[in-house]
Formats: sequence, structure tokens, C-alpha cells
Amino acid sequence: MDAIPQDLLLDVKEMTILELCEVDQKMAMLAFRALDNGENIFSGEAKVRVDRALMSASSVSYGSKSGVTKQGRRDAIGKKLEKYIPTAPSDRLTALITQALQWQRHTGTLPLTDPSEHDDPSVIAPASFDLVTGLPPSFATEVPENLTKRSDVDVVPSQQYGVVKFSKKTYAETVSFLPDGSGILTGSTDGFVEVWNHTTCKLRTEDLPYQANEEIMLHDTNVLSVCSSPDGTMLGTGDSAGCVKVWGLMSGKCVRKFQEAHTKGVLSLTFVKDGSKILSGSQDGLIREFGLRSAKMTQEFRGHGSYVTSIQLMKNESMLVSSSADATVKVWHCGTGDCLQTLVLPSISGSAANAISINTVLPLDSDGSALVVVPKGPNAYIMGREKGDVVREFKAERGDFVCGCLSPRGKFFYAVSSEGSSNLLHCFDVASGATEKVMEVCDYDVLGITHHPNKNILATWANEGNRGKVKLWVPERD
Repeated sequence: MDAIPQDLLLDVKEMTILELCEVDQKMAMLAFRALDNGENIFSGEAKVRVDRALMSASSVSYGSKSGVTKQGRRDAIGKKLEKYIPTAPSDRLTALITQALQWQRHTGTLPLTDPSEHDDPSVIAPASFDLVTGLPPSFATEVPENLTKRSDVDVVPSQQYGVVKFSKKTYAETVSFLPDGSGILTGSTDGFVEVWNHTTCKLRTEDLPYQANEEIMLHDTNVLSVCSSPDGTMLGTGDSAGCVKVWGLMSGKCVRKFQEAHTKGVLSLTFVKDGSKILSGSQDGLIREFGLRSAKMTQEFRGHGSYVTSIQLMKNESMLVSSSADATVKVWHCGTGDCLQTLVLPSISGSAANAISINTVLPLDSDGSALVVVPKGPNAYIMGREKGDVVREFKAERGDFVCGCLSPRGKFFYAVSSEGSSNLLHCFDVASGATEKVMEVCDYDVLGITHHPNKNILATWANEGNRGKVKLWVPERD
């Protein structure tokens, strides 16, 4: 696109001042001073017209010839500008605003509001706000800022602010935040799959009417794994019988069911980026990929000798990494299903290798060149994927690590160790390996830990005696 010629720019500036003179001479004078800046940018007939318009309250002349109208001059200038300024479809601005709102919802930057305070209770608007100011309207729920404001810096959560409680003799086996951070997804021992508001620690009923009507998403046996599609529209759940289900978040309806996805329990699930496939890792030692459109298995990954405890797709989705109770971490080619690498911790060898389960593996960067490996033992590790070497080691203050997760930007590694009634949450600086904080989180065995996708909120869950609880943690206020 060529630059606009200087003489055409002067025509635009002149027209701006002339039209302002018709509306407000004071405003026109201010505009002239801003444009001219003492440089006398106008000359000849243009200077005469501008000076006359600024000094006189009479009618404004828009051209050197009599009879030149304002609209005529506008059209002439507009015609000249066409070759220098690209045109856009009339609905382009609307499309851009829509895309921006979708992105903000995905990243959790839309403010939380309470739709129950609408004048019309039939209106469902869990994220209403003023589009111009970007602020919630007057009916916004008053909740602490650290629960609603997106966090640009990783800060260690150390203060409990809420608890999600389950009915007696029931507890969560698996917990995950929704990808936009708008709620918590849980799967429990009674087969229930539920979505919770993480600010109130209550079921989300205002925008999920099926939960208000007690039409709960349900499995026949206890739910061992949950996940969400990257766009947050679908949920994946797996149970102890090997069944995998896919649900619509807003409808609560089961849209796809793989009754015999595995012969044993499904311990880990993940969607591909476009939501067209779901992958599952199972107690039968297999990892399988299922197409949602075809309702068939599209790939199988064989090689682990025991339970597959966790699976994670690399960011480019060309590779998959998995951990297992067989004390190995494997890297797979997603297209062929071939095992590309098998990583074994140097400290695990011989007969001991059969006794130590690796509970979790977490890609530390986008290409998975470094992996955080959490075995059931007193140490966790950062390993290089290509050479399988240990880059850094994290030590538990006491007991064995049982679970771990990373902060959104990868600054901190959180891990819970368990020994008797002592369950310690450790926070480690990933870059240095230093221990930032250690604190007690529960008197009972912690089952898992997960982090909010864009806020400094941690969730830990356990079966505390006769009742399950999900505890939520935030940084202490200054």
C-alpha cells in the first residue's frame, strides 16, 4: 500500500478544520493549532479559506470555485483516498469484537457477575459487562480481586479461601479447572460429574440449568479422570470400568460414549486442540485415541507394562508423553503410535524399578524438551527429553510425593508429599530448584493437585474421613 501523498493529507486536514468551523469555532481553532504547530502547513487558496473560516462566523467556503459543496468536496477527497486506504467488509468490526470476546472468555479475563440479580431472571448472563468500559455492571458479584482478576505473574498460593464439600461417603477422585477458568470440573466415587463455581464453592446452576434441575452427568461406576476440550465446550470423563464419555458443557448431554474404551479404569484423558479426538490412558497399560465423529478408535499406543498414570500432548500435537506405574516415561509419535523414547530415572534400576510408580509427567515447555517427572518417592525431577538426563532434582521435606502440577507460566512446581497424617504442599522455583514454601494442607491422604489456568489459585482434594473435600488456595493478601 503506497503512502498517502502530502498534498492529499493537507486536503484532509483542511477539510477537517473547515467542517469543525461550522460546528464550533473554538474547537476548530484548537484543531488548527494542533495540526499546524506553528509550521504554516497551509498555503495559497487553502490558507485563505482556513483563515477566513476561523475568523468569520459566516458560511464556510469548501472550494476555490463557487458552488463547491461540503459533500462534493468530501466525495472528491474520498475518491482520491481509495487507492491508499484499504477497504474492509461492513461487518468486520463486529467480527473482530466477537473474536476478542471469545478470546477473553477463553483466557478467563471476562469479569464474573451474578445473573441472579437481573431484573429478568430468565436471562442467563454469567459474564455480562459493559462492552465499552470492560467493567461489570452494577450487579457484579462482590468477590475478592485475587479470585476474579487475571494474574500476570505467578505468585505462590498459601491461604485457603474455600472448600467444595461432597455428600457423606463420597469424594472426588479427579478435579480439573475449565480451560477459561470459569469453574471446576469434578468426578467422584458416586459416578457424578459436576461443575462448580470456584468463587462460591457451589454448583454452577445459574448458567447450567441441568445442574439446577438435578440432571447430573453420570457414570455407572466411580469417575477416575476428567478433562475439557481447549475451547471449553466439551467435557471428557473416564470411569473405573473403562468407559469414556464426552459431554456438552452447556447442555449436560452425553454426545459420545465409548463403552469399552478400555478393559480397566481410565486414569487420564486429554482432547486434541480442535476437539475432534480424545485420548485416554488406562490401568490396562494402553493409550488409545478415539475420533468423536467416527465414534471409533483411531490410534493405539502400546508399550507400557503397567498402569498408564498420566498422558500429555505436546503443544504442536506431534508427540504424546505418558507416565506409568512401570517406572517409565514414554514419548510417542501421535501419527504412527510408535514409541520414540523411553525414559527411566537413573536412581531407579533393577528390582526397584518394578516397585516405584511414576504418578505424573508434565511438559515444562512447548516442545516438551524438558519434562517434570513425579515418581512416588521422596524426589521429583526435571529431565531432558532427548538424552533422558536429570537436569534438576526436588526433594520432599518428608514422606513421598503423590502428585504435582505447574503454575500457568511454569515458574513454580507444586507437589504434595504424604507420610501418615502429614500432607505437605511444596512450592519449588523451577529455574533454581529452591524451595519457596512448605505447608500442611490436610490431615488425610491428598489425592491430587491442580492449578487454575490463568489465576494464582490452587486446588487440592482428599477424602477427609467420611467426606470428600476440594480445598482452594490463593496468595495471602498484603
